[in-house]
Amino acid sequence: KSSSNEPTKQKNNSVGQPATHASGPLHCTGEAIYIDDIPAPANLLHGSLILASKCHATLASIDVEPAFSIPGVAGVFTSEDIEKMGGDNKMGPILLDDYTFLPVGEKVDFVGQVLGVVVGASQEIAAKGARAVAVEYADDVEGKAIVSIEDAINAESFWTDFRHEMKRGGNVDEILTKSEVDGKRLVVIEGSMRSGGQEHFYLEPNSTLTVPSESATNLTIYSSTQAPTKTQDFCARVTNTPAAKVVVRMKRMGGGFGGKETRSVFVATAAAVPAKLMNRPVRVTLDRDTDMAITGGRHAFLAKYKAGAIVEE
Repeated sequence: KSSSNEPTKQKNNSVGQPATHASGPLHCTGEAIYIDDIPAPANLLHGSLILASKCHATLASIDVEPAFSIPGVAGVFTSEDIEKMGGDNKMGPILLDDYTFLPVGEKVDFVGQVLGVVVGASQEIAAKGARAVAVEYADDVEGKAIVSIEDAINAESFWTDFRHEMKRGGNVDEILTKSEVDGKRLVVIEGSMRSGGQEHFYLEPNSTLTVPSESATNLTIYSSTQAPTKTQDFCARVTNTPAAKVVVRMKRMGGGFGGKETRSVFVATAAAVPAKLMNRPVRVTLDRDTDMAITGGRHAFLAKYKAGAIVEE
């Protein structure tokens, strides 16, 4: 027995001791299952995205017929198909300012914007079908494309909703124009610094497997995502399916680092549309080049500074 004032010893105290990661043995043996490792369900179709090859232009037309000349292509889906099933094509993490599939007549904002999806018997067939889709653009957008921070500043194309100011004391701008403050010399320095954008470079690219059930009235979505709630929300909206009938399962990711907080959802919606309409499982797994080209990344920054210091002599 121990007295009441003696510290109680805890059994199996793990503080300061090496601990095995819960999935460590599976990772080391290669047995950990990621989305693209899930055994193919019966009647599985593979999807490949139709991507815009031009930006700062209007999407004039999409001709999907050439894709059907590729043996093994099972279907091609665009914004028209979302409209036909009563789905909501608009999406976005905060503002609904993006599309699952860009409609004809809308401005193409960036190269790689998703215009639709082709599904086929294999990934290679689907990709070949996506490349066969004929897309035309109209050069009727005024101005020039914004491709840098300076371009955005010059065009006044930026958000001001989240601007913050911290003010204390006198008028800083006025003080920094002077050479002296209270009889003491003022040294002023100014300049700028920039940081380029960064690719999150998760090991596992964006991948989704959508499995319909109950005559496609229910959807089970296996997705490599940091945002299962958003995935459920937008897959339900785009397919006109009650959210209560959309189940999202996310066992593990091969990395995310913030890159799959919102930018993974468009892959899930692209898989959900053909799965719902064809009542067949659909898997969409981006190759590395496509993933890096179209998912965005951490923002680039340009900072300009001007500061002053009183010289104590």
